[in-house]
Amino acid sequence: MREMGTRSDAERIIDQSVSFIKENLARRITVELCARHVHLSPNYFAALFKKVKRCTVQRFILCERMECAKLMLLEGRSIQDIAESLSYQERRYFTHAFKQYAGVTPSDYCKARWNEHRIEHSRVGRNLT
Repeated sequence: MREMGTRSDAERIIDQSVSFIKENLARRITVELCARHVHLSPNYFAALFKKVKRCTVQRFILCERMECAKLMLLEGRSIQDIAESLSYQERRYFTHAFKQYAGVTPSDYCKARWNEHRIEHSRVGRNLT
């Protein structure tokens, strides 16, 4: 295990791992896989990641997946398709993870965003008259 010389070395390595995570959201991503990508031991990588990002690797991966899921929902993709695209084996588990993250189910998230969008457009329409 090598020691990082400066904080910028650590940030550079974590930036590499963040890029790797974002490019591989469709795969099963583990701490070990990320650590291997940046040539560090899993324990050292996990500690370094938490120090730089102030969250665990798994939490970061979850957040990236859920933010990606939000965008896909707004594009009109099916929940099943989104779950599969983000490497969730079961739609039920994806829905549970999404609800834990966003506070609402994927379906309710879509409905709420649709209503916000509709309300915003009705306000714009009233302002034009």
